[in-house]
Amino acid sequence: MYAETKPILFNCPTEYRTVEIYPIHDLHYGNECFDAHRWNILRDFILSEPNRYVVWVGDLMENAVPNSKSDMFTQTATPREQQEFIESVFKQFA
Repeated sequence: MYAETKPILFNCPTEYRTVEIYPIHDLHYGNECFDAHRWNILRDFILSEPNRYVVWVGDLMENAVPNSKSDMFTQTATPREQQEFIESVFKQFA
């Protein structure tokens, strides 16, 4: 973990005059409140321009298991399906 005062450095590609950085936090794929339609709109918007980047923060998947805070019986995807979804998302943004 970084201390609060330590910056995260990013070398902007020289072909871009500006870059846009989108912090995506607490996606919680697999939670019943995850809105796939809204996620697809945001994903497509970010991917539509080459100078847009994502910083991933927080829980990307619900991944409820026995004895966790979340309810494993209301998940909309199994832990494996959640992992595969997040892997596919990372590949799209690579």
